[in-house]
Amino acid sequence: MRKIALALGLSVSICSMAAADPGILTVRTGLTGAYSAERVVSDHPHHTIMAEARILSRGPYEAYLVELGHMRDGVHRPLRMNRAVSAGRVLDFQPIGRVEDFCTGGGTCHGWRVGAIFLSREAFQRAAGQGMTVQVYGPDGTFELALPRELFSEAWNEASWLS
Repeated sequence: MRKIALALGLSVSICSMAAADPGILTVRTGLTGAYSAERVVSDHPHHTIMAEARILSRGPYEAYLVELGHMRDGVHRPLRMNRAVSAGRVLDFQPIGRVEDFCTGGGTCHGWRVGAIFLSREAFQRAAGQGMTVQVYGPDGTFELALPRELFSEAWNEASWLS
């Protein structure tokens, strides 16, 4: 299931999600998706980390994820992260292996992708009610992320096809 979720989440560019309505359907790919507004989730003195929650579906397969991005500041290179933990549990984190733009559902690109945290449907629903604290680790440091409940609830509310 992880490989299916990864394929759903990373095979389609977020630029294809640029639409006036946060709920989208791409007829050519059969991929349905919804996303939240982006939020600052870590305002470290040298590194601002943004997040956007996404729900993607193709046929019977669904993926629930949070895409992380590092804002460009003209000084620092892209952050490298390789692990995410929440409440002492290692999360399914897929780091980005090369430099890529961080583009949000609205079509704005203003940073670098850091990676994606894949969640179960239940964990995503739980976070929509109470938010989530995550620590991300990598060669460039450790960062505490505060993912607000609105990040998840906006995407959930836009995913009208979910039953």
